[in-house]
Amino acid sequence: MSGARSGLARQTLIVASHRYARTLIVPASLYRCAKCKRLGDRPYVALIADGQVQSILRNQSQALVRLTEDVVGVAMDAGNGSCLASAVLRAAIRRRMTAVRQPVVRLTKEENSVLKRLAEEISSEPSSHVAGQVTSRSATLSCAAAYIFFSFYTNEISATDPGPDAAADGTATTEDGADGTSAAEDAAAADGAGVGGHDGGAAVAARGGGTGGGEPPAADGNGGEADAGAAHTRAAYYVSRQVTGAVGVGLSATVERERWRVVRRFLLTFLGHPVVGAFAGLPRERIKRLAKKLVLDASLAEWKPHAKAVESVGIVWPFLQLVGMADEVDPLMTRAVGELLLFTCGVDA
Repeated sequence: MSGARSGLARQTLIVASHRYARTLIVPASLYRCAKCKRLGDRPYVALIADGQVQSILRNQSQALVRLTEDVVGVAMDAGNGSCLASAVLRAAIRRRMTAVRQPVVRLTKEENSVLKRLAEEISSEPSSHVAGQVTSRSATLSCAAAYIFFSFYTNEISATDPGPDAAADGTATTEDGADGTSAAEDAAAADGAGVGGHDGGAAVAARGGGTGGGEPPAADGNGGEADAGAAHTRAAYYVSRQVTGAVGVGLSATVERERWRVVRRFLLTFLGHPVVGAFAGLPRERIKRLAKKLVLDASLAEWKPHAKAVESVGIVWPFLQLVGMADEVDPLMTRAVGELLLFTCGVDA
């Protein structure tokens, strides 16, 4: 043994066993034909760790027979357990959320289109809940998701190429570790006229259109006329920007970066992925009571005593503090958060 510390004990044991196994000489007389072998000689005992056979405790010339069981798989539509039923829309939001180093992210035509349809949900005022009959409804849920997303991010056409983003290759950057050294987010104020909020999000998204892949739209027509307008037509890119001042104004780079991290984690969890099991092991009934208070437009003094149910949830509580305990609280934002929590509590019920 090499005398390695305890953290390497497993690797050291595997290396030692491998080297010992190479010294064993198996005589040819032990060979048995698999076709002629009797089933009565099997199975035999083996030591298995992490799905790997570490040691065979009986005749090593016999093949290992594993007892298996046919487990029936139940197909489940992930859209039924998601705040946003569209898989394409969830993918577009994940692309925006996982590009942590860029306040401006290039989108594809399809992503621009689905975000544009999501923005249309804001134009319809959601119906109010009745006390004692608070239930999650798809119409109010979509409106809540749209309001939250477009309060922080836009969906627009820009004349400036934002360049490749961190999520362009399909890899998601982890939330912990990468944020602390993000130079781009130190200047998190997005350039350009990014507009969010209740009316601004729909207006911005309504300008979407063009070709896919985030590439500029191709010029129409042929000949000299096409070349004359090519410079203007090909200078358009589908982008999503961080809304300037969405997390506060006059903040230090560290505070602003941390607040955007809180926003990304919340939106990625509740809008970018299914919420099946999101509150597993947590007091869902208490969280549901908090959600009902929020959707009924309760004041801070009314819903704050119920917030203890989510104080241990590192994704919900920081975001709720950010949007629900600010100097100027937006009642539509807190109601939208309550709609997401209310739906999530009912997914695993």
